[in-house]
Amino acid sequence: MLSRFLRNPKKLLVTAIIYAIVSMNICAAVALDQLDSGLTEITVEQIQARMPEVEAYIYNKGPVYEDREIEAYLDGKQLSYIGTDESGSFGTSYTVMLDISGSIRPTYFEAAKKQISSLANTLRPVDSMTLITFGDDVVLQANQCRDQNQIQMILDQLDGKDQNTCLYEAIHQGIDYMQADGTDNRQVMLIISDGFEDTGSAGITRQEVEDQVAKNNVPVYALCADYVEVEKQEEFGRFARLTGGNLVSFGVHNAESEWNNLISWLNSAARVRFQSDSNKIDGKTHTLLIKLKTSQGEENYTREIQFSDWIPDETPPEIINFSYLSRENALKIQFSEQVTGADQVSGYVIRKGPEELVPSSVTQLDTTTYLVRLPNDMQAGEYTVTFADILDNSMEQNELKSAPFQFKKALPLVKMVAFTGAIVFLTILVAAAIVWKRRKKQPQTITYEVHHVQAESLKPIQSAGTGVSGSVTIQLTSGEKAGQKLDILIDKSSIWGRSDLMCDVCFQDKRMSRQHCVFTVREDGIWLSDLDSQNGTYLNGIRLVKAQKLSQQDQIRIGDTSFRIIKILWETRNQEKKV
Repeated sequence: MLSRFLRNPKKLLVTAIIYAIVSMNICAAVALDQLDSGLTEITVEQIQARMPEVEAYIYNKGPVYEDREIEAYLDGKQLSYIGTDESGSFGTSYTVMLDISGSIRPTYFEAAKKQISSLANTLRPVDSMTLITFGDDVVLQANQCRDQNQIQMILDQLDGKDQNTCLYEAIHQGIDYMQADGTDNRQVMLIISDGFEDTGSAGITRQEVEDQVAKNNVPVYALCADYVEVEKQEEFGRFARLTGGNLVSFGVHNAESEWNNLISWLNSAARVRFQSDSNKIDGKTHTLLIKLKTSQGEENYTREIQFSDWIPDETPPEIINFSYLSRENALKIQFSEQVTGADQVSGYVIRKGPEELVPSSVTQLDTTTYLVRLPNDMQAGEYTVTFADILDNSMEQNELKSAPFQFKKALPLVKMVAFTGAIVFLTILVAAAIVWKRRKKQPQTITYEVHHVQAESLKPIQSAGTGVSGSVTIQLTSGEKAGQKLDILIDKSSIWGRSDLMCDVCFQDKRMSRQHCVFTVREDGIWLSDLDSQNGTYLNGIRLVKAQKLSQQDQIRIGDTSFRIIKILWETRNQEKKV
């Protein structure tokens, strides 16, 4: 049966054509599926970082995600989510590298040039293309070009006839051009070749190329001619997927559709932006973990990255909260950002006048807050705090910008209660002493009813004090007792008024002050002074403003009580009695 089939050339030709068409369709389907291989609903293509900003380019096949569905962690520390830029809202810088060695079949080479020209024709104002050819040499044909005509003129002059393939050197130079791009565009590398083989890059190994691509987080999309052995295509694809890119196999007849599918895929990426708390870079390898919540559950993507660029930080740290905690005897200080040196006791200078104190310890409560514990034997009073060698955690190491802070330590409650009790006790003692002294003098109370003095006639009243003494005899001139005479003894001085505790002679007269006036014995006689009473002391009808010497027949009014001086007697220090 097989021999008869082989002897029929028409059937043989038709079968071959059908087989070729089916094979091409299968290859096209495989190429389309390769973009989605290993992906679920979301995949992370590329990480770009200019510290403290970290950007992830993500493809999403499901519904649009929100910030609550995506998280990022740098070395286990969560980054702050800033926002998501949908596809088309940011630019892309394409670095296209075309193999011009003779190993590329001419028809495939022409198909590749045609698709490069098509890509140049679809560039937006924010996009750009860098075209590099590699064969015997690596040549930069166009750098960040947006002119489709210029790209077309360059392509028209290219032939695929070189004997060598300097692929590794081309990748090395392509990454250098990407780093010098000078824009915030997303960076994508497209390599058009017939495999991941290098026959001319002396001194550059494949491992070095892979390390360089991984270090710079450059996604590589490999466009491989479909006539190449499957093993070589897979080798090319493994390298591309290692970088976050993928493999696309193309033929002469499906090059346009495959290329369009790839560009459409690239244009569907969204940019998710995160921010770290520092712009610091250290040249080390860090682990970035991205957690994505999808309809199928949580997906984790881990990428090892190194940072080489940062945004300058020109803002010094500040203190946004300062408080003294009396119970803990500690200072609670919150900074505006993460700082270094705040966890050391040497970062705080505490003074009370010329005295300088050293904190006993410092505890970090969270990323920006510290608890500074003070010495237990610290005395009460007002203190001033200044800061030393506290810097922000940035490449610039900006110094803390802060004026001195002041706080006051009050007496402990036990000491305050004891101190207050002592004050109260002393006050009671003083009051008791005054009362005892006044009681000891046994002043005579002259009861005065309805503006009249009531007292026993000629009853002597003793006054406190020592030294010269005397007496006055008065005759009441007002009230029902008008005409009544009283002899009053004065021992150095005698205070008259309404208070029985504070006066030597007291009256029940509402218009008198508690201490109204004072009679004083001097060498030359007895003098009368007003004690700033409210209603005044009147001598012979004139209100006293200063002390006046008394004479017989003087008329005196204090409050509503009036009397006349009948007799004055005093004794000097040499025991001489005078009238």
